[in-house]
Amino acid sequence: MAYYDALISAWNSATHPPTGVTGSGLVAGDTTAQKCAKINGWKMTGPETSQTVPAWQIYDQIVLTEYDALTAANQAIVNNILAMGNVNCASGSNARRRLFATGFFPTGTTSNTNLLALFNSVYAPSQDWCFLNSYPTHGPSGPGNISVSDANNAGLV
Repeated sequence: MAYYDALISAWNSATHPPTGVTGSGLVAGDTTAQKCAKINGWKMTGPETSQTVPAWQIYDQIVLTEYDALTAANQAIVNNILAMGNVNCASGSNARRRLFATGFFPTGTTSNTNLLALFNSVYAPSQDWCFLNSYPTHGPSGPGNISVSDANNAGLV
C-alpha cells in the first residue's frame, strides 16, 4: 500500500486541498469519481527546472511603454541584462535585483507581474500533484490520471 500513501493522506487530510496544494477541495457529498477528478486538477510547487531564462523570454515580458519610461542609463542596464543570452532568475540574483528591487519594473507594473510569473515558472514551477507524487499523469503540467480504481485499490472506497 506504500504506493498509495500520498493519495490516502491527501484524501483523508483535514484541509482540502491539503496544505501547499491548489485546486478544488474534496467535500463529503462528492462521489469517488468527482474526488478523483478534483485530485487530477491539483497543483503544487515543484522542484526548480532551471535558474536561467533565455533573454528573449524576458524581453517578451517587458511592456514597451514601461521600458520607454526608463532613463537612458536604466535602459542601458536592462539592455546589458538582455545581452547575457541566458539570465539567472534565482531569488537574490543580480539580474533579478536590478529588474525588481532597484525600481526599473516595480510592483504593480505589468512588466513586474509578467517577469515574476516567467521567473517563477522555472524557479518555482506549478506542477501537477499526481506527477510530483509519482501517480499516473499527463506530465508535469497535468492533469493527473488518478482513477476510481486507484481509490478502490488504496482502500478509500
